[in-house]
Amino acid sequence: MTVAIDVTSRRGTNPLGAVVARFEATGKISRKDFDLEFNVPLAEGGFLVGDEVKIVIDVQALRQE
Repeated sequence: MTVAIDVTSRRGTNPLGAVVARFEATGKISRKDFDLEFNVPLAEGGFLVGDEVKIVIDVQALRQE
């Protein structure tokens, strides 16, 4: 199985003058692709858990001298 992940990166200086890099990765998967089909219908309509799972990874790195 392949999952498409979009990655963005930025590099800059923080308020203390240190060089930092930021990386953000986002994507989504379907629970059904992993055979996770259990769910509970709600009285108001709809289901307790959605099929789509959003993935967000946010990393900051600080360069040490």
